Amino acid sequence: ITQAIARDCLADAMLALDEAGIEQLFTVHDEIITEVPFEKATLKDVEAIMGRSLPWAPDLPLRGDGFETRYYMKEID
Repeated sequence: ITQAIARDCLADAMLALDEAGIEQLFTVHDEIITEVPFEKATLKDVEAIMGRSLPWAPDLPLRGDGFETRYYMKEID
């Protein structure tokens, strides 16, 4: 059940990013990889969209951590 709900949260975030015009390149497990011009949106904007409460689980705390990089990498040390 936990993985299914996490997937639903990710899918809702993907729809919200799409509605905001944020281009999504691909996903890896629980990550959404985007390509966004700096003048269109900031990392904070993307994190805010992904952290919005869900209509079907308004009390579920959501938060995503992201980072900016020129190429895909799993994490920054």
